[in-house]
Amino acid sequence: MSSKLPRFSSYATSSFRLVRFISQKRLHRQLTRNVISGSQVELEETLKRYEEFKLPADELYYRAVRKVEYLRLKNGLREAVRRRHYSTLRDAIEAVEASPFANELPNSTKAARQLLDELAYQWSGEPVQHSMGYSSISEVRRFKSPPGCVIDSVKACFLLVGTPPAEVKTWPMMRALLCRTGRDSLLVQMATFDPGRLSLKLYKTADTLVRRWSEREVSAVSFEAGTFWAWANSSLNRKYNQIGRKPKK
Repeated sequence: MSSKLPRFSSYATSSFRLVRFISQKRLHRQLTRNVISGSQVELEETLKRYEEFKLPADELYYRAVRKVEYLRLKNGLREAVRRRHYSTLRDAIEAVEASPFANELPNSTKAARQLLDELAYQWSGEPVQHSMGYSSISEVRRFKSPPGCVIDSVKACFLLVGTPPAEVKTWPMMRALLCRTGRDSLLVQMATFDPGRLSLKLYKTADTLVRRWSEREVSAVSFEAGTFWAWANSSLNRKYNQIGRKPKK
């Protein structure tokens, strides 16, 4: 009995090594295919398995890592162009230009830079008059439980006009604020918005909220809700332009 045990153990070890060897070969072939024609998600999944198997970091591995980074930058730039959000687009362009792939995406970067210049010009002077009015306030106020894109857009507007974050924690709190009239109304505060009075902390918080969505996504829920996103986006760009022009100390 004891004499057969070493043979069995040796056979099991050999079988395990054979299975592992075959799996590694298949994974290696799959990574090769993904490097040639795979998507970013496919490459990331295959690389994860490649690392779990603790395969050697050979030339193919580094080609795959490079391809993933290239696709991340390319897809990030494409998404930023689609969203037409100034700071998102600016960050995506800067990421590409600072990477080793700047020379591989010249046309995409040029087109994105042209759009960025258009957005900067659009928001550098007088604010564009959106169709924001009492009808917008009235319609959005009717929402009892709006989707996140509407909540974030409205919240960003309140933060930009200086409303304390503690007063806009929930949608019921924001609905109550939307009912205000006179000098305390949101419309009046929007009309007198001064980017110079906006703190960097509130600017960054509002910018994070707006970054999550595009105007198309918000307007798909409600056209009037889309005007909130558009106003917040334009105000954020005005603040960014002001920061960019401010001389360094």
